[in-house]
Amino acid sequence: FTTTSSAGEAAYEVEVTNGSSNINIVNCEFTKVPDLKPAPGQAPGLLVNSSSVIVTDSEFSALSAMNGAAINAIYSSTLNVYGSFFSENVAVNLGGAIRIYESTLTVDRSTFFENDAVAGGAIEITNDWHSVKSFNAGSPKISNNLFVENAASDEGGAISMTSVQYPELIYNTFVDNTAPVKGGGIYYTETNVHIVNNIFDGNDSYAI
Repeated sequence: FTTTSSAGEAAYEVEVTNGSSNINIVNCEFTKVPDLKPAPGQAPGLLVNSSSVIVTDSEFSALSAMNGAAINAIYSSTLNVYGSFFSENVAVNLGGAIRIYESTLTVDRSTFFENDAVAGGAIEITNDWHSVKSFNAGSPKISNNLFVENAASDEGGAISMTSVQYPELIYNTFVDNTAPVKGGGIYYTETNVHIVNNIFDGNDSYAI
């Protein structure tokens, strides 16, 4: 899948919405056309809206968006990612590779390399407890992944989490991720997090 939006338009490479379930994306590559400048309001490679998607053995590279340049999962969605590769994706605001809003995330055996955002260079997760509408957001499970040289201009060089219910981070490796404000590796607030058997090496602004 390649980004082909014209100037001033936002185009999703793939959009899954309206309660779709058990959508499987296997061995796919999402990237932008070389030399194509991101349009204002550029949309992510994959938008998951109130739906359930499984991504396996896929690659997301050089994508740009306001939030979640590779994947943006919102409003009671469920996103499961296995054995995939995310590199050089850039979000203007949140989640250089993946942004999760009021949704459930599982990521296993995946690699995040040189992704960039304001918060959550690789992954950003937010639940809005003050939202008028209540969405179903389960506990994230992030395990057996590699995070290398991801960057946030604010907080959470690799991962940023806000108001998240009992996330589990197990057997991940964080190397040389950067965030000048807080959490070169992981940043979290209003969150009870379970961090077990992870490796942190060379992350700035404290690893966590």
